[in-house]
Amino acid sequence: MYSPVFLADSASCYSLSFYHRYKTEQFEDGGTVEYSIDNGGTWKVIGNAGEPDWFNSSYITGLKLPPVPGWSGTNLSWELAKHDLFFPQDAAVVFRFRFGSDASVEDEGWEIDQFCLQKLSTCVIGLDELDENSLSVFPNPAQDKLFIADEKRAGDILSVTIENALGEMMKQAEWEPVSTFMNVNLSDFQSGLYTVRIQTTKGVVVKKFVKL
Repeated sequence: MYSPVFLADSASCYSLSFYHRYKTEQFEDGGTVEYSIDNGGTWKVIGNAGEPDWFNSSYITGLKLPPVPGWSGTNLSWELAKHDLFFPQDAAVVFRFRFGSDASVEDEGWEIDQFCLQKLSTCVIGLDELDENSLSVFPNPAQDKLFIADEKRAGDILSVTIENALGEMMKQAEWEPVSTFMNVNLSDFQSGLYTVRIQTTKGVVVKKFVKL
């Protein structure tokens, strides 16, 4: 089953959600969720087994090799599934729900309802919980300098990348392990909207600012 086509940009994060229920042969039959940004030429599985509100099986035989995670077994009540994601480039994105089974056992299958893709102002992509509010980008709007702070040391920042509205990288810097803030010189930036990607040990936080 395929979704409508969505126009997504690499400067934003998104929340994918839907309700579903299923009754299948455990580990043999089940379904997964994938997306494509090249008109269906290639497909990428979203997420991994064990993530909150996501896949419950690390492999499903009916989906063939290599092992593909997804949902399998029995859940007869409508359950919310959700996952945050971002895309490596601006693209027309389509999602598909792919179900696989063997020939040995027949069952009810997989039902899906209320599919939603929502753009987020900020998001965290990762397995561990991160207090993204502890990571701040200021002032906003900014003139000659921008500060990125992690005063609570909650994010364990690894690096910072700044991109312009076209997705072009303007600056990239490694984070000093003992620091709680970074000072970015914006004197060579043109006026406009920029995206800050903060890579941490727990995921990626995306924030935006305006250069005056």
